[in-house]
Amino acid sequence: MRMSHREDYSECGNTPVKAIEVHGRAYHFSLFNSDYKPVPDEIEQVSVGKATLRFFMGSDEIQKKFFAKVIRWDRFVGVRCADKLVGYAAIYRDGVGPYDAGLKDFIAEFGMLSGSFKFGLYRLFEMRYSRSECYLFKLYVSEEYRGKGLGESLIDFLFGELKLRGLGSLDLEVYQKNEKAIRFYERLGFVTYKIFSIPLVGRFFPDSVVFKMRKDIK
Repeated sequence: MRMSHREDYSECGNTPVKAIEVHGRAYHFSLFNSDYKPVPDEIEQVSVGKATLRFFMGSDEIQKKFFAKVIRWDRFVGVRCADKLVGYAAIYRDGVGPYDAGLKDFIAEFGMLSGSFKFGLYRLFEMRYSRSECYLFKLYVSEEYRGKGLGESLIDFLFGELKLRGLGSLDLEVYQKNEKAIRFYERLGFVTYKIFSIPLVGRFFPDSVVFKMRKDIK
């Protein structure tokens, strides 16, 4: 795969942009900031449902509707082709993740009792992610743009941004049966440092065995 690299700057906030060329098409990688003004298609892309949350948050569609209202853009890096967002990575850093959902947001969406209950469980899951110095919550590339090295380039760009901020490592979790993802991250230098089973509620998840992986930021 032939790629050319250059450094550039985005039009908003002088955010560094990495540009690569794959088969004659240019792809631009950038870090969003908290003041970013998304278009509806971008909100749709990053408002994802998580399988681990379905047993108390509901279907992916219910989750997407909720999370679309509480996106924290400064926890995303994205890749564009012809000004279209075609992939992104979302992280937890300093205990804060890609969705800024508080108790009042849950109550407004689900009612007092149900909202309070859901918020309590959601915070338990957030504690699991926020224990890491930095945690990769989601890596996504649109289906038609896969196979071009964009996922690897997103991780590479993210590492550069985290290094500038003095962070030492990036953690992530992969289900044991997702062997393709495990091999992908191993190829990028991540190592498995813990394997654990999800007690009690594991039957609600795609897999009850999880690999915790980490890569040091050098």
